[in-house]
Amino acid sequence: MARVFWSVALLLVCAAAATVAWALLRSAYRHWTLERGGAVYELPVGYRDVVLRLAGAGAAGVLAASSLWVSQSVREDRAGTTVQAAAAPSRPTPLTGSAAGGAGDADGGNGADTKAHRGPGAKPGADRTEKTGKKKADEKKADKKKAAGAKAAAAPAAKREVDLGGRPRTVGRPSNGRLQEFPDGTRVWLPRQYDYPSAKRRAFPVVVTRTAERDQQDVFRAFAAHTERELADPFVLVLPAPAADCAADPAPLLEAVARHYRLVGGAKARGVLGTGVHAACAVRQELEHPDRYAAAAGLWGDYADVGAPPGAAGTPAASGKPDEAGKPGTVAKGDGRPQVLLGAVAGDGRTRTSALRLRGLVRPGAEARVLDTPVGRHRLLAATAGYFTEKLTGPQPS
Repeated sequence: MARVFWSVALLLVCAAAATVAWALLRSAYRHWTLERGGAVYELPVGYRDVVLRLAGAGAAGVLAASSLWVSQSVREDRAGTTVQAAAAPSRPTPLTGSAAGGAGDADGGNGADTKAHRGPGAKPGADRTEKTGKKKADEKKADKKKAAGAKAAAAPAAKREVDLGGRPRTVGRPSNGRLQEFPDGTRVWLPRQYDYPSAKRRAFPVVVTRTAERDQQDVFRAFAAHTERELADPFVLVLPAPAADCAADPAPLLEAVARHYRLVGGAKARGVLGTGVHAACAVRQELEHPDRYAAAAGLWGDYADVGAPPGAAGTPAASGKPDEAGKPGTVAKGDGRPQVLLGAVAGDGRTRTSALRLRGLVRPGAEARVLDTPVGRHRLLAATAGYFTEKLTGPQPS
């Protein structure tokens, strides 16, 4: 009861102190206004009264805050004492006299153990009943764990997450764009159009680019030039870290990159480009997983180890009819077939022969286009930007 009284008293003190502090602040402001008004008429100015009132207001404010804090502490102590008293277990009434002896006899003569473990009013055989119930409860827990483990094993593997290591930093501005790099080695090239004021609310399609470092500048230059001529859409180029697995699903990487940039979501706005030794991997990704990308391009590469996709040469996926297991055929974007561009430079007979061989191997299960340009790699890369413009979804409002 005393704590309740002190809590109420302190709250009243807090309210009174706060009222005094507010009144002093208003008075100080009024005196300060009057002194400022007298300065216009060259009257002597003194702020002593203002300072005294501000000091009094500060003291009253400290008193109000202290009273409130102490009142809160008193209430918390009272609540804690109440909870502790309610949670304290009641002491069992010890067995005495004939009750203790009878209990000991019922337990095979272990009267001391019975006193220690049984509560008041316990019946003979209570210990055995308790052990049996505990055993059944443990068995139920074990069964639940087994069922949860089986369910987890049957569920599909959770989607892995890619850690880029932090925020990107700008490492260059090739072809009037921006080249940024994440701590894990992933690079992102943004076209000049990405930073236009009119594009602040627009998202851009993305091309996962796997190329040698010496060829990166050529890729940026060709894509930028074709975009400037309005022959291609502006694309964000994502260059995975050198240690990244080419065969991995790109969705986790692109989801991590999309947290920092405006990218159009979904596979229809996603392409993959590989040059040189990376060309075969890029093409294989599209042929084996047409649901990951809208199209793929392999330039001046060797495809000797690339096989036919599941829908090639009259297999069930080529016609979209169910296979022997009753599963529907492959249905991706467009006409449901993988979309592949195989580029070769004039004079490179080995690349051209490999591209033609692969085109004949994957038809009709995939649309494979062979591009043989006599001009050089720059024109081939520019034509690839046009190919992605044809196959991928363009920039969209974000």
